[in-house]
Order: sequence, then C-alpha cells, then structure tokens
Amino acid sequence: MFFTLKIPTHPISDNDASRLAGTMSIVQYSKLNIDDTPYKGIGDRVVYNGKSYSSKPPFLNFVTGYFIKFVFQLKPALLQNQVAIYKLSAFLTNVIPILIIFIASRKILNLKHSLFLIFGTLIFSYSKFLTNHILEAAIHLLLFCFLIQKKQNVTTSLATGVLLSLILAIDITGGAIVIPVTLCWYIFVHKDDLNIKNLLLIFISSLPITILHFALNYIQFETFLPPQLLPNIYLSYENSKWLYNKTGFELLDDPILIRFFNYTFGTYGLFLYQPILLFSLFVKRFDKRWLFIIAITLGYILFNTIMQKNYGGSAFGPRRFLPLIPLLYILSIENINILLARSKILIILIGFIYSITVLISIIGYQNPWNNYDCEINGYSKYFPLICTIKHSFFLN
Repeated sequence: MFFTLKIPTHPISDNDASRLAGTMSIVQYSKLNIDDTPYKGIGDRVVYNGKSYSSKPPFLNFVTGYFIKFVFQLKPALLQNQVAIYKLSAFLTNVIPILIIFIASRKILNLKHSLFLIFGTLIFSYSKFLTNHILEAAIHLLLFCFLIQKKQNVTTSLATGVLLSLILAIDITGGAIVIPVTLCWYIFVHKDDLNIKNLLLIFISSLPITILHFALNYIQFETFLPPQLLPNIYLSYENSKWLYNKTGFELLDDPILIRFFNYTFGTYGLFLYQPILLFSLFVKRFDKRWLFIIAITLGYILFNTIMQKNYGGSAFGPRRFLPLIPLLYILSIENINILLARSKILIILIGFIYSITVLISIIGYQNPWNNYDCEINGYSKYFPLICTIKHSFFLN
C-alpha cells in the first residue's frame, strides 16, 4: 500500500518518460513507435525510417502495454488517461517486484533483514518511478533461489530458463552477463552429476521470451542487435543527445581504471552508496553461492567499466547495479553474523554502516533523477552525492 500510494502521476526524467512512451503507444495505438505520444521528441529515443521509438528494450513495454490495455477494457476511458497508464505501469514493474523480493528474501533472511532490503537500500530509492531495475532485482533473486535448490528437477530447470530469458529481454546488458555466468556456474557445480535433460529444459523454456524479444527488436529496427551498438544508423537524428548535443555526463570519458574505481568505491561506487554490501567481499571459505554472486557482480562492474562512460546519467547512485543488491546483501548478512559471533563490540561499527546505507537510500528516494543540476554544473564528475543532498534537502 505504501509503495502503491507513492507512485507519482507523471515521469520526471527522459529515462522513465521513454518507458512510458513505449507503453502508452501500445495501450492507445497498438504501435511500437512513439510518434503519436506526447514524448515523440524525448531525449531517450531511437529513430529509424523516420519513426521514433523508445530507447528501452521493447519487450517490457510491449507486455506491460498489452496487459494494461486488457485491464482498462473494464473502463475504456482510462485508455486515454496518461496518469493511469503511468501508475499501473509503475505498479507492475515496481510494487509487485518489491513484494516478490520481500517474499523471496524472507525464505533466506529473517523479517528485519527482508524489511531492510526493501526500505534501506537503493531499492527504496527507485521505488516510485518507472524503471526496469527493481523488476530485474526480483528476477535475479528468484533465479538465485531456484539455482541453490539441492535437487535440480524439471520445475527448477524450466524456471531457470524462463528467468534467464526475462533478464535478457528486460535488460540485454544484464542478460549478456547473467546467462553465460549462470550456465558456466551450473555446469561447474553439477559437473559430477550433470543432467543433460535439465540443460535442455533450460534452453527450451528460454525460447519463447527470447524469440519474442528479438522479433520485436527486428520489427522495429530490422536488426537483432541493440540499436545503441549502431549509433550512425539509429542515433544520428537531428539534435540527438547521443551524438550531437553531448553535455554533462555524456561528455565523461575517464580512463578505464578511474571508471572501475568510480563504479566500485568512487563517485558512483556501489560500495560508497551501499556500504553495508562491503561485508559481502569478506569470504572465509569457498562457497558455490558466493562464486555465483561474485561472478555476476564482477561481470556487471567490468562490463559497465568498459562500455558505460556516463555512470548512469543523471540518476542517483549506481542504478545499473541495483539488481545485485539482494544477492550481495545475503552474503553480507552471513558475514556480519560471523563477525558478531566473534566480537559484540563490532555491533557499533556495523550499526553505523547500516545507518549510512539507510540515510543515503532515503536521500535518493527524494528524487532519484535529480542530478540534472549537477550535470549542468559538472559537479557530478567529482562527487554527485554532495550535489544530490543539496538538491534534495535545500533546493526543494
């Protein structure tokens, strides 16, 4: 109820406006292009054959749009109501996944830690506005829950395939990392009792969503590749922010090592914004679950270090790493319990780190896209958290 009531009436950034445009076009016109929506000229768009499209992978907009279109048949007037479309879209992609994260984490953690995961991390920061990050976090956690089952059977194999394909369709970057890591980990862990039938079931169950994802991409752009990989074809339209009007974050081009530091401990560092997750790095013994989580985390960080120079645009903190938070928090709790068993004095330090994590997440909740002021002034290159605090608590 809390998260549902907090959904705003309209988008506040190019990011969520682009997602809304893609969904609105499906709801109102059953079209993939966004030319008939108020967001035709949004910054986060792709243009091909004279038509504008959301820059986001089409699968989520397509499925969400047709679901909303079906539900709104009960009251057709809502089909033209942008506020209703935005609110239901955010409910489906934020609130329902938050509930899933709570239920799934409750199977592994106790109640207070499950509540902290929801209200004390960047999941809380991004809980209001339309994104794919919380949904992806829920899928990551469900995938983890199925993979760590002692006995892999038909059900776990089918679920694994569906979840892997969902990650690919919702965030192709995430899919490019999670799918190979998961399959390699699965084969390594089960090398002594590997069941080819289970691998085949994973492959077969992944096909429907994967095929639909690539089909939608091809229908839009006549290519199976993400259009961002072919900027001269799809991003070279007049006034394109991608190529011709670069400002602020789009101008950033730090050296690789600096970017790696900024993504981990620096300006947009996962462990700067979520310091409680530092405890996930302290592993006393080899563990197959630790191997899976750390491999995916390292993959995310290295991919973004190499491919993403702008640290996530005007967003608050390392938004692209939000899907990793539930998994890393599970590891952190295990290590915190070990440390507390050895020395109760550490509870003061751990409590302080918890407090910092919660405070930063609350700051982000004020407006997770409010670094635009920092972008204009260039402060974000150095320490955007300071600018965000100023914008959230003093300028508002």
